[in-house]
Amino acid sequence: MVDWHSEQTVELTMYCFSLVTIFLLGMYTWYLLLSFHKIEFGLIVGRIRFQPAYIPYLLGRYADFAALITITVISAVPRGKPSQSLSDTSGPGLVRLVSVLGDVAVSAASCNLALRAMVLWRDNTTIFYGLICACAIDFIFALVVGVLAVSMQCDPDFDHCTIGIVFSSRGGVIGFFLFTVAFDTTILVMTILGMRRQELPSDSNWYCALFNQGVLYVTITLLTCIPMGVMAVLRLNDAMNIFFLPAGCTISVIASSASVTALFKMKPVEASKISLPERRPEDIPAPLKTANLLSTVIDLSSIRDSSDVVNGDSRPPAQTHSYLGIVELPV
Repeated sequence: MVDWHSEQTVELTMYCFSLVTIFLLGMYTWYLLLSFHKIEFGLIVGRIRFQPAYIPYLLGRYADFAALITITVISAVPRGKPSQSLSDTSGPGLVRLVSVLGDVAVSAASCNLALRAMVLWRDNTTIFYGLICACAIDFIFALVVGVLAVSMQCDPDFDHCTIGIVFSSRGGVIGFFLFTVAFDTTILVMTILGMRRQELPSDSNWYCALFNQGVLYVTITLLTCIPMGVMAVLRLNDAMNIFFLPAGCTISVIASSASVTALFKMKPVEASKISLPERRPEDIPAPLKTANLLSTVIDLSSIRDSSDVVNGDSRPPAQTHSYLGIVELPV
C-alpha cells in the first residue's frame, strides 16, 4: 500500500506535478498562438472595436497563461540550482499569485458565458443585475480563496518544494468548486429560458449553438471540479491536493474561449429567421440605439434589421460587426 505521506512519495508527486505543468504550458501556449488571430490580433490592428465584453475573455486567457508560467518556474526548477533563491524567498508569494490567477481565470471563464444570459435578460433588471452580482461574488470568492488557500514548504534534503492547500482553507476551496458548478448550471438554465423568452426557434443555428455550448461547458465544469474537490477532501498529501488544479483551470479557460470564437464566426443573417414583434424607433431603449457595449450573445433588434434584406427590403444593410456572434447596432 502506498504511503502517501512519506517524504519520498511527496517528492515524486511534486516531480510528476512539475512535468504536468510543463506539458500544460506548452499545450496552452500552442493554443494561444493558434487562436490569437481570432480576436486579439483584430483588437491590436483596430479591425475589431474593443468592448467591455471582451474583458472576461482576455482576462481568463492570460491570467491562466501567467499562472502556468509561474507555477512551472516554481515547481520545475530544482532547489539545488542557482535559482534556488526563487523557491526559498519569493516562492510563497509567487504561489499565492499563481493561486489567485488560476481562480480568477476560472471565474472569468464562467462570467464569459454569463454575459450571454445577461444580454438575453437585459430588459429584466432583477435577473440582469442578479447575474452581474453573481459574477462579482465569483471574482471576490476567487481572490479570497486564492490568497488564503495555498501554502509552500521547502525541505533542503529534497529537490522540489511542496505546494499544497492550507488545511483550514479546505472548506473554502471546496466551496469555490461547488459555487462554480452551481453558477455555471444557473447560467445554462438562464440562457435557455432567455432564448425561449425571446422566442428563438429551437432549430435555429443560434439556439443550437448556445444550448450545446452551455451544456458542454457545464459538463466540463463537472468533470474538472469533481476530481479537484475529491483530491482536496481525500487529503492524501499536499502535492496531490493541487495536482489537478492547473489542468482543470486550463481546460475550463480553453472551453470558454472556444465557445466565444465559435460564435464569433457566425454571421448575423444566420439568425434572420427569428420572428420578432414590430418595434417603433421610439420604443427601442436608449442603450440599443448606440453600439452595444455589453452584448456577448445576440442583439435581437439588430438581427431583425439584418433580416429585412433577406425578406425583400431593398435598402442596403447597416454596417455591423459580429462579436461572439453578436450583431452590434451601427454607431
